[in-house]
Amino acid sequence: MYHVLARHLAACQRTALVALILCPIILVTAAVMPALTILPFLSNGHERVTGIILQLRRWSQSALEHSHTPQ
Repeated sequence: MYHVLARHLAACQRTALVALILCPIILVTAAVMPALTILPFLSNGHERVTGIILQLRRWSQSALEHSHTPQ
């Protein structure tokens, strides 16, 4: 019985941790949306947009990879 409870709590802990970590990433993504809509029309804007998107992707991957708890 304790094994099942411990597994369930571990699953809830990971879910809560990912939700807490992803909240700031979602806020940053929402704050960057105006730049992502305007920058492609400026000179050298495509590279800047690509850099922003890659950074957001790295943060998301890092948050998800580091939240994994070995079983």
